Amino acid sequence: MNLFPSGASGAFLYNQQVGILVFSAALALIALGNLLGMRRLGRLPPADETPFVSVLIPARDEQANIEACVRSLLAQTYAAFELLVLDDASTDGTAEALARLAAESPRLRVLHGAPLPEGWLGKNWACHQLAQAARGDFLLFLDADTRADPRFLGDVVALACRARLDYFSGVPRQDAPTLAERLVVPMLPWIAHSLTPVPLIRCLPLAFLAPAVGQCMFFRRAAYEKIGGHAAVCAVIVEDFALARRAKRFALRWDLVDASPRLTTRMYRSLAQAWDGFSKSLFGAFDHNLPVFAFVWAWMLLAFWQPWVGLALSLLGHSSPGFSPLLAWAALLLQSALWAVAALRFRSSLLQAPFSPLTIAFFAAAAARSAWRYYRRHPLTWKGRQLPVKK
Repeated sequence: MNLFPSGASGAFLYNQQVGILVFSAALALIALGNLLGMRRLGRLPPADETPFVSVLIPARDEQANIEACVRSLLAQTYAAFELLVLDDASTDGTAEALARLAAESPRLRVLHGAPLPEGWLGKNWACHQLAQAARGDFLLFLDADTRADPRFLGDVVALACRARLDYFSGVPRQDAPTLAERLVVPMLPWIAHSLTPVPLIRCLPLAFLAPAVGQCMFFRRAAYEKIGGHAAVCAVIVEDFALARRAKRFALRWDLVDASPRLTTRMYRSLAQAWDGFSKSLFGAFDHNLPVFAFVWAWMLLAFWQPWVGLALSLLGHSSPGFSPLLAWAALLLQSALWAVAALRFRSSLLQAPFSPLTIAFFAAAAARSAWRYYRRHPLTWKGRQLPVKK
């Protein structure tokens, strides 16, 4: 067993392996901190008060999702709420489905979106219109591809009231029935659990650290208005991150919570949809900071591929000088444990533990495409609309 390096190249490789192991251990500490300190829906008793909640859903070409989403929300055990859905010029059967559902339940109000103004993105404009029409003191924005447990809304109110939160975003369980989805989509809860030190960010006044999940965003109305609402981020593709950072900048009580026991989503129904969706948003999540963006994804590729490649070459008798199988196995086992823990917590597929290098490679490629299209000013389209690309 080659435990120690020999020569300059061997020392470089060995130190590289040590760095990967230290990085993996740091991720394990983040994951442990989130296991202990990340709030989870369903853990708190009901709130003493019953504030009125406006549940707000923008919907554009959501025929495949909207009925299941709306019915799950109409079945909530918490009574003090209204449900508003905005049909954003859908070209499929979304409008017809909403009309049918509205006839069944007076609690559902269906809005028809106004024409998209210049300088706005479609989803941001839809959410702005929903907020303007809402009557609640609490605003809860959900994507149309989510489905809620009957206890979901009561648990949202309990968390907001008992933790006195002004804003929080929830990480839902990712429903991934196909093999491609199981290998790709659960990367999002893994990032939230293993790369995001939520208890630490909660305490620090550093706005750029605050992440969010746009599928589930809660605001007290006063907090939403204080940060300018969606009007303040009208042209931002990753509006969820932008709103979270504004909440931190305005010193509001922010949080990222585990919503997986009460909320489920199916983001994409094919690998092609996932490719387009992540290519749209990855670079924006880094505020278009190219040096940081490039370093992060290059390092992620190295950290999650090097142990596998090194061990494979070693087993084939082509081990490089300085390569330590012991360090490679230690990093590999630690990384696999990280994926497994996140999968168990968010009830996603355990396939990602052994196949995580493929997941990282997919996201690195989508990240490269996201940055390339931004700098080349290639037009992005989503739901039939062209998105602005600013340099």
